[in-house]
Amino acid sequence: MLITWYGTASVRVTIQSLTLLIDPFVPLPGADYALSPQDFMPAPHVLITHGHLDHASSLPDLVKYGVGKLYATKTPCATLSRYGVADEILTCISPGDELLFDASTGRSSDKATEIVSVSVKCGQHVRFDTKLVLSTLLCFRLLRYTTNLRYIFKLNKHYVENTETLVYEISFGSRRITILGSPGLAATERYAQGSELLIMPYQGSSHLQRIALEIIGRLEPKAVMLNHFDDSFPPISRNIDTAGLEKVMAEVYPQTELIIPERGKQYAFD
Repeated sequence: MLITWYGTASVRVTIQSLTLLIDPFVPLPGADYALSPQDFMPAPHVLITHGHLDHASSLPDLVKYGVGKLYATKTPCATLSRYGVADEILTCISPGDELLFDASTGRSSDKATEIVSVSVKCGQHVRFDTKLVLSTLLCFRLLRYTTNLRYIFKLNKHYVENTETLVYEISFGSRRITILGSPGLAATERYAQGSELLIMPYQGSSHLQRIALEIIGRLEPKAVMLNHFDDSFPPISRNIDTAGLEKVMAEVYPQTELIIPERGKQYAFD
């Protein structure tokens, strides 16, 4: 398995000939980096974890460059359809579903000898606490990025989460990676433990360190890769300092590798 992080929560999972693209997002002006829709190609299979704009709003532009199939829950499917994404490439999914792909051909299939299974689980979106909201709204950065702010507020009315955040468990043979759409787990959902890799967003709360440790304790992964810790849609996003979590992880979970990925670099998990 090869993992590539593009920024925000955008991740590519490559298994032999199969490519799964999760939550591709083109950063807004003023971000730490620049990407275009073409940079996410090829995109034969795109999985969306939830309908917020930083996870789904780039898709109407991406489909112009050849997205194959797009998998999402009911709300983002309806939103993307309204924004012009053709219904024939949209596949509405729900927790409890299992998507099957052929690793050797890269196509969806339930008859392959080298099956990649994607289990769709219920997740939970992190709560934007009062301290975080106030520190974001009462910040001089709002004045620097007024154009972005108007754009975000406009899209935010349409790109809603609607309590539909997902967790994807991707399995190939004995290997498994778990991908969270937000740093939160549903209390009643049963998740696989001991994945080779947990990919977890690290933004959206004033209590990220505590939340991350709780998730890691529940899922017991062998390694953790953070994403979404960058400033990709200012002034709402921000760069998150991961040093505190790195220090605590070394003390509390010394057996668990913590990966702070470099954007665009491939990471192999064999």
